[in-house]
Amino acid sequence: MKNIILKIILIQVIGCVFLIQGIQNLYFYTQNEKYECYLKFFDKQKSECFQKLNLTKEVGEFMSNIYLWFFYGFLIGIFLIGLINWKRNRHILNTIITGILLFSLFPFHFFRNKYVSFSFRQLGNLFSENFGTENLINGIIFTIFGSLILWKTYKTE
Repeated sequence: MKNIILKIILIQVIGCVFLIQGIQNLYFYTQNEKYECYLKFFDKQKSECFQKLNLTKEVGEFMSNIYLWFFYGFLIGIFLIGLINWKRNRHILNTIITGILLFSLFPFHFFRNKYVSFSFRQLGNLFSENFGTENLINGIIFTIFGSLILWKTYKTE
C-alpha cells in the first residue's frame, strides 16, 4: 500500500471531472443547432426546425451520444492518467483506483446532475447568453483546466 498515493488519486479524479465536463461542453457546442431545436420541440411540441433538420429519426441517437461523449472523455482521462503515472513510475493501482472512482460517478448521473451542470455552466454565462458560445467557452476552459490539473499531478511527487 506504500505505492498508492491518495493525494495524487484525488487530484487526478478532480482533473478528469473537469476534462470530461469540458469534452461534453465541446460536444454540445458542435451539436448546438440540434440541441436548441430539441429544446424548442419539447417545449412547444411543434417546431419548424424539427422538420427542417429531419430530427425525428435521430432523437435516440442524439440522446445516447451525450453519454457516449462522457465515455470518450473518461477514456481520454484514464489514458492521460495512465501515461502520467507510467512516466512517473507510479504503481498501476493508482490508475486503476482513479478509474474506478471516476467510473463510479456515472451510475449516479454526476455529470448530468442539474446542480453540477448548473454550477459548471455559470462560467460561460458570464461571457455569453448564447447556448453555443457558452458551451464553446466552457468546453475550452474546462478542458484546459482539467489538463492543467492532470499536468500538475505529473509534477507532484
